[in-house]
Amino acid sequence: MKRIIAVIFACCLALPFALAADAADIEISGAIEIETGFVDENNVEGVDITTATVELGFTAKVNDKVDAEVVLLYEDDGAEPLGVDTATITYQINDAVHFKGGLTALPFGDFNTYLISDPVTLVLGETVDTIAAVGYSTGGIGVEFGAFNGDVWDSSTTEEKVDKYYLAVSYEDEGSGIKAGASYITDISESDGMQDALGGGPVDSYVAALALYAVYDAGQIHASGEYITAIGEYDAADPVGEISPKALNLSAAYDVNDKIQVAVGYGSTTDVPGAPESVIGFAAHYEIEDNTTVSGELLSGDYEGGGSLTALTFQLAVGF
Repeated sequence: MKRIIAVIFACCLALPFALAADAADIEISGAIEIETGFVDENNVEGVDITTATVELGFTAKVNDKVDAEVVLLYEDDGAEPLGVDTATITYQINDAVHFKGGLTALPFGDFNTYLISDPVTLVLGETVDTIAAVGYSTGGIGVEFGAFNGDVWDSSTTEEKVDKYYLAVSYEDEGSGIKAGASYITDISESDGMQDALGGGPVDSYVAALALYAVYDAGQIHASGEYITAIGEYDAADPVGEISPKALNLSAAYDVNDKIQVAVGYGSTTDVPGAPESVIGFAAHYEIEDNTTVSGELLSGDYEGGGSLTALTFQLAVGF
């Protein structure tokens, strides 16, 4: 029944875009990922076939200055079958300055990887919330400052207010294939992973965090590195205890030809609830048709305090 309701909901959201096609330039995109594999996590084995990801996005060029974007997303992670992942309005004030408002993933971290599995930096840093932000971009340089309310509150107050902020700075040189950036958030508790660990409860005080990343993408060679670290630590009375979470991800890939890519990745964490302390992975991707790829991945990792992870995954992915 939930899936039926979700489909009806998606159709209702899509209908206004379809009806407005004559009034605005509409682009529709999407992706479907189907996975199967074997997992041995802390001596608990399992084999499954899943629809890992379903994504449907609508981008509307409303006029010369205003863009609207809606993305519907389903992920096989125990969450709701289908939900609104992005719903934003962007107003281009001039050639360099814009305002953005709505539900979106904050530009905190980059989370680039060439494997199938999400990097450990995403487990720590991915943050989705409703924001109000101002951005500046010119000549490959981008800066964005935003504010949001969040869901985790300071135990010293019950007042509802917008008191969390982020700042993201990026640089991209398309000619050399280099992209780099740094971002800061006033409370890492708002990341999806930390919210789950905190159980939505209060914290003694907000814990700021910093993210740094660099990506090289030129010719047949691809490489990226990212580091996210809390600035400070949680209090011993907080649900997660006295921790200061950190995560590192390194990933590289080589294009054997225009159809085949091989990749390797390494991640490590400190005090990141639910994430392995170290993990290494190998993957191969083969484009069997345009925008259609089959991939295989082998992961091996260890958890802090004991426990291990071994996973073999095969994926069929289509993007449109």
